[in-house]
Amino acid sequence: MRLFFTLLMTSSVGLFGCATTQPATDAAPVQADKTETQSTSQIASNEVVPRELTQETIGAIVRSHFEELQTCYETTLAGDNTLAGMVELELTIAKDGTIEEGRLLKDGLGSAELNLCLVKKMVDWKFPAHTDEAVTIQFPFAFSPKR
Repeated sequence: MRLFFTLLMTSSVGLFGCATTQPATDAAPVQADKTETQSTSQIASNEVVPRELTQETIGAIVRSHFEELQTCYETTLAGDNTLAGMVELELTIAKDGTIEEGRLLKDGLGSAELNLCLVKKMVDWKFPAHTDEAVTIQFPFAFSPKR
């Protein structure tokens, strides 16, 4: 089963907010199988217990990487100081938290160099392992020069 989230990110000086199309859900620990001999409380602290991937977790991780995307924009802006607009990116997060696929959905900037940089950055992101088969998120970013 795939879950879809949409996050809204905007920038001129920094990140202003996040809006989603799915209702927030609380993360719940995965219940151990009754035939399993090791209980959840016995799992070593360095092991990751998969959980549901929540909007809050996704938003926090995307925001934590926003500076990387801003750097892509500012580097491209150095060659074209009028570059402004919105891009929409999409990520599919695998069950282990790695990125299965990352792509540009909408290009409102018209810069192949910037688009490539954005996609290259986001496919390296890491999310927590989760219980869903795959989670696909879409998020638009608005970029404009600092004034």
